[in-house]
Amino acid sequence: MGARGFQPRIDPAKEVQLIQEEITPPPGLTPKAKKLFARLVDQNRRSNVSILQVDSEQYADLANAMIRRDAVTDNREWLAIQREIDELRAQLNMGPRNRARAGVRDVKKQKAKSAAATVLELAKQRA
Repeated sequence: MGARGFQPRIDPAKEVQLIQEEITPPPGLTPKAKKLFARLVDQNRRSNVSILQVDSEQYADLANAMIRRDAVTDNREWLAIQREIDELRAQLNMGPRNRARAGVRDVKKQKAKSAAATVLELAKQRA
């Protein structure tokens, strides 16, 4: 038991209907922001998060905020932009913690197999 009392038990993630639409960036994005926009959308698509055209403005805002954060030199401004980024990432279910809060199951990563493990597996199949 921690200082805050008992920790709540995490229930298994519920099934969420997956909708993945083709999403286009809003007009007026710079080429650098468009490239980052596409990367962010692809990252969420591979994580089995629903992607809707309605969210394109939020993805664009996130891409612009990330570009602004990289260009800033003042620490306070950097922190303010980082808080904005964190809020947008939470709304778009980016990252394992945000997906868990929304009830989206993470994609299971395939374990890397060594060459010896592959040989052993083939030997078991032939036996």
